[in-house]
Amino acid sequence: MAWVQFIGCVGAWRYPGSVLLAHAFYHVVMKITDPILYKNILEVETSDEFLLMAKKNKFKNLFDITQVTVADLMKRPGMNYRMLAELGEILNRYGLIDLMEED
Repeated sequence: MAWVQFIGCVGAWRYPGSVLLAHAFYHVVMKITDPILYKNILEVETSDEFLLMAKKNKFKNLFDITQVTVADLMKRPGMNYRMLAELGEILNRYGLIDLMEED
């Protein structure tokens, strides 16, 4: 039912081929509204080193971190390949791994 309402909301019935685009948009919206992204980073199961990196960069939650590309993250204080791997593991745990952008 929600899918039908969403399609109706974006007007996909008027534009042939737009259902796929609407479906992709729906999944992106559903992922960026996942509550875990907005949970205080101190409440997410991470290592102390990851928390220190987040503090140095003033990241308050996972959403803040996912707004930075991997290339830019690697330039940030306290970020290294181990922290990147941990971030990947955390996002993967919640089915949000595709929110990491490489460039």
